[in-house]
Amino acid sequence: MAKRKLNLKLKKGALRNYMLRNYGLKAFTSKGTIKEEYLRKAMKEGNAHTKKMALFALNTRKWR
Repeated sequence: MAKRKLNLKLKKGALRNYMLRNYGLKAFTSKGTIKEEYLRKAMKEGNAHTKKMALFALNTRKWR
């Protein structure tokens, strides 16, 4: 299978800052990762760019 290049323009820390600003520390685990339930909330409530960042974060969890 050929590798695909991801064509996303994501700034480092943009999703983390968004989550911290809108949901506070309750959106993070003790290790500092973003909780899955808050990523799903961001997909429903955010604008198109936020939805794209949250979806990418959810999908990368599957790749590990």
